[in-house]
Amino acid sequence: MTSRSILQVFENYQKSRLAFAQTISDLATRPQNVDLMKGAHVLDLLKPLIMDVCPQIKQCASIALGRLVHNDPAIAEELLDVGILSILLHNAGTGNKYQKTAVLFVLRSICKHNEKTAQSVVKNGGLQTLVYCLEDFEPAVKESAAWGIGYIARHSQKLAQECVNAGVLPLLMLTLQEPELSLKQIATSAVTDIAKHCEDLAVCVVDAGIVPYLAKNLQNSDEKLKRQCLAALSAIAKHSPELAEVVVEAEIFPSVSQHLSHACPAIRRNAACLIRDIAKQSLELTQFVANTGGIGSLLEVLFQYPVKQPDPVNDARIPCVSALGFIAGQSAQLAMTVLGCRTIQVLAVMLNDSTDENLLTVTAWTIGQIGRHSPEHSAAVASANIFPRLVQIFQNPESSLDLKTKCHGALKLCLQNCLLVSALEPLLSLAPPDILKYVLGQYSKTHVMVSV
Repeated sequence: MTSRSILQVFENYQKSRLAFAQTISDLATRPQNVDLMKGAHVLDLLKPLIMDVCPQIKQCASIALGRLVHNDPAIAEELLDVGILSILLHNAGTGNKYQKTAVLFVLRSICKHNEKTAQSVVKNGGLQTLVYCLEDFEPAVKESAAWGIGYIARHSQKLAQECVNAGVLPLLMLTLQEPELSLKQIATSAVTDIAKHCEDLAVCVVDAGIVPYLAKNLQNSDEKLKRQCLAALSAIAKHSPELAEVVVEAEIFPSVSQHLSHACPAIRRNAACLIRDIAKQSLELTQFVANTGGIGSLLEVLFQYPVKQPDPVNDARIPCVSALGFIAGQSAQLAMTVLGCRTIQVLAVMLNDSTDENLLTVTAWTIGQIGRHSPEHSAAVASANIFPRLVQIFQNPESSLDLKTKCHGALKLCLQNCLLVSALEPLLSLAPPDILKYVLGQYSKTHVMVSV
């Protein structure tokens, strides 16, 4: 045989390996194919291909693995058991940018499923590989690495702490300054996944100097980046008054309030969540939210319904109503400010018309926060004829325990301040014994006042 014919044998073999890897990669995009390929021992066949001498075959085989793992957590566990992970980590340290991106796709697909698989990746050195790739020059490689870090951190406080200990926060802070939009988006999401767990991790995020860059990126026109920046700031602010003050000091107001009128439902919802998480922390922060127009902006969202149908996934009403509850609960003066904006009429409409139990629960709680302060506050609640509806929901056998508890709490707080006989009279025949005792208690007060 000639040298040409000998080399042709190797070329044909290489073409066949490449065609196989590409075909498996294409088939793996459809979840219904995964079980069939698993039964054909696809991992055993792909394992030698990720060690192939041809870089293109390595890359295609890694992409195929990533797609298989993405669709089936059982394959992720099998991949860890057969020793493929160590080969992938070696390839990430020695391959070109395409091979690195393909390997990182496999890693994040493993990590996304559950804490057990993510912990296995960390235990076998996968986190160090992700950190190494986060320092890479190529934006695509950094993006894939940040994505994997986010998938690890989101599962538990322990794994998020492992990420912080590995030194990811300074690197994420640098990626937030990169010009690539998708890199900023994924890095912001990873910051959220770390900060959300506990106050200590949120403090680590603040100490890394990340908050100013989140506030700056909030001004970007991209909707996805806005949404993620709001979520990250909320994940930091929710833990303590001190952290909320750091977020406020980044000069996010009045921009956050303005985002409540954004066309994107997810941005409206995340902006409402951020205002809620700031307002609940202290009287000073609540007053600041009110002074920057927060109450009016929250109500503007509620005024849009039922004219605008709520987004079932990103309904902004629940965080808006709870934010108003936290504001009203801080002081009698702030509660009166909330009342002066026709809030109670909006809440009464929601209480009467909504079938969403979560919305009913938070609405009942907010009504209690408004009416708890004085007879004047309670009279404003009573004037909207809310008490009979709260009793009706409380007695409804289909209402959840949480909803009944919130209705009972709202009635108790409001009735203990209510001196309007016209509001108390209907409850004499409607209220169950748990509520009736508060009604009778107020009757005794009003009769004492009359006799005096």
